[in-house]
Amino acid sequence: MSKQLRFALVVAVIGLVGVGAGAQTPPPATPAPQAAPAPSVFTADDMLNVVTASVLDLSDDGRFVALSTRRTRDNADTDNRRYGDPTYLSPSAVRLLVTDTENGRTQVPLADLVDIRQAAWSHDGRRLAILQVVRPGAASEWAVRLRVWDRERAALLDVPLKGEAGVAVNSGLDWSPDDRRLVVSLRSKVRDAEARARFKALTEGPVIVQNAKEPFLEWDDLNRASRWRSIAEVDVTTGPSVPCCPSGSSSRTASRATARSSRSRRTSPRRRTTTSSADPTRC
Repeated sequence: MSKQLRFALVVAVIGLVGVGAGAQTPPPATPAPQAAPAPSVFTADDMLNVVTASVLDLSDDGRFVALSTRRTRDNADTDNRRYGDPTYLSPSAVRLLVTDTENGRTQVPLADLVDIRQAAWSHDGRRLAILQVVRPGAASEWAVRLRVWDRERAALLDVPLKGEAGVAVNSGLDWSPDDRRLVVSLRSKVRDAEARARFKALTEGPVIVQNAKEPFLEWDDLNRASRWRSIAEVDVTTGPSVPCCPSGSSSRTASRATARSSRSRRTSPRRRTTTSSADPTRC
């Protein structure tokens, strides 16, 4: 066999082998396109379920934090017809939580949704004072309960407040330096009744007259009604209150009264200044 013939045969064999290999290993198939995932939609129902956390107070050593969590869904019963009534409180149903900042352990002082307006740790971090707004019945007005939660025993006790005046709905809350008393703002129930009657007359009366000769127009003067309070120290165990500031037009920072500042044992960032202008004709 000539050299040219052998070369032609080798080329033919190589070609046949290549064709056979191609037949045995087909090219990979192109994957089918996948459907794009549906976009996530934020609905009105989701908005109602958004949880907002608010810090109420932090213990002096930074170990324990009291906070509340709130959902809009749980607070949809606002009576807008009473907007401007100084004795009305819009609902604020929250869950009260106490978290240990060292290990993340959380305690729940109250299992149900409650209306907590203020909370303050005692100086030793063992007890948490609470101002809880309650409504005894559908036709009843709001009332404020003064309560103390013992962290070590996980026990909740009511402070038996004595006297005609009750805790003001816009009261602040703080402990005395020895942790035996609580500083709150008190308000006469007679004043609340007068404020409700004035609001009713302004919104339901047949004739409403705004007299510019008075220092304040009727609506402005009514809005000032909630500021008339007295500041007192309440014994946590027995309940009697000792006035430390006469009834007057207290500022909104009355929550951190410094009527006892000269007796305070240390300075804390949560102490604020109180101003008061007592009016002997309205006490």
